[in-house]
Amino acid sequence: MRCEKLRTSRIIALLVCLSYLQIGYSQSYSKNKQLDLSKYLKHLHDTKGFSGEILIAKNSEILFNEAIGMASIELGVAMEVGNKFNIASITKTFTGALMTMAMTEGLLNKEDKLNSFIKGLPNKFSDISIHQLLTHTSGLPHNEAIPEYWQKKSRLSYTSEQMIKELIQLDLLFKPGEKFSYSSPGYFLLAEVLEKVYKKSFYSILEEKILKSLAMNSTGGANTLEILPDMTNGYHLLPNDSIVRAPYRNYSMVRGAGDLFSTTKNLLKWNNGLFNGTLSSQKELLKMFEMMNENQPYGYGWYVDRTNHTRYYHGGGTWGYSSYNAYYPEEALSIIVLSNVSILPMTVIGEQLEAIVIGESKLETKSIQKGSSSLPIKDYAGAYASKTSEMTLNIFLRDGELYAQLQRNPPFKLTPIGGNEFFGKQIDIALNFQVDNDQVVGLAAERMGRKFEFKKQ
Repeated sequence: MRCEKLRTSRIIALLVCLSYLQIGYSQSYSKNKQLDLSKYLKHLHDTKGFSGEILIAKNSEILFNEAIGMASIELGVAMEVGNKFNIASITKTFTGALMTMAMTEGLLNKEDKLNSFIKGLPNKFSDISIHQLLTHTSGLPHNEAIPEYWQKKSRLSYTSEQMIKELIQLDLLFKPGEKFSYSSPGYFLLAEVLEKVYKKSFYSILEEKILKSLAMNSTGGANTLEILPDMTNGYHLLPNDSIVRAPYRNYSMVRGAGDLFSTTKNLLKWNNGLFNGTLSSQKELLKMFEMMNENQPYGYGWYVDRTNHTRYYHGGGTWGYSSYNAYYPEEALSIIVLSNVSILPMTVIGEQLEAIVIGESKLETKSIQKGSSSLPIKDYAGAYASKTSEMTLNIFLRDGELYAQLQRNPPFKLTPIGGNEFFGKQIDIALNFQVDNDQVVGLAAERMGRKFEFKKQ
């Protein structure tokens, strides 16, 4: 283990030392690949404030496993391989599997209606099916639709009855089955259904059906009052690159949707158990990835991407933690990233790791130099609408600096690099503002080789 002082701006006082740990590498894995991955991990740490662990494996053979940053900034404890993290929405991959098991056992059917299991629901919920909850097509909104969710209720301990009372007051975003809209409350209701059909707690079902079978001894329900050995402290990265202690969150309102903790090696056991036949119901479980709706490539608890390489994946984000788990069945490859910093662009990080590991392109980390903008900084602020989708990008000033926010995602700082070009280092995006007669009329955004056009409103 090695500690050294960090020299990155605005984080000097907080991130006192960093740690690189290399264990269990495959002897056959390319030394150059390992060096590229180590270099990229340090790049994440230096440019995005990443603190955490990356594990890459082929089947059960670990190809790369390193940790960097701090498990506790306050105590000066360096991050180590094997630390625990809250995994947030990766929890949904387990709930999707448990629901598929319940179907296989004949306890329910995907077309069953929610009100068959949870009584007293209003008529507006009467058409919601199990399948729609699993694929985020039920019409239920996400957490923030609950009044005062982030300001107050997410900090409180809720019983099932109290949470359902909150949910039945929500209006559906659309007719069930009509569209895709990501909804953690939908997965909370699925956990409720599991408890009804098995007559056990969600955590007991999870332990019996999955964790015990796969010897996942470092995975369980995140209880904010429980003291867990090797659990990392959670931190939050502000848009100005400074790090603060993560705000408190109680996980009772996200049971089955975002309330588990785990380690990289436990998630590797999960991937191998699911895809390589360790679980007795493995063949039936693979149907999870074929149950996609027509509007969005999302199976039962997993995103499905068949663009280049088939990839089953899910990211997660909660106060103090960011997570990513991906499995590539054609390569039998797992890419797992866990961090004790929120909220990092984990899907982007996962895709960049894919580029290094699968080897179709060599990732180059560029040093961005700050420059001067052609126009006064305030002239770039405004709302920008995508020319090809319903996305809105808001550009705004804060303390004399420019920030961008896409839809409801966290804002990120824009650094001028000359002319009308800006760079957002937190998500590796370049913005080139289009100007006509000294008036900003639009912008072109480029990230990872993909370009997006926006028109100023």
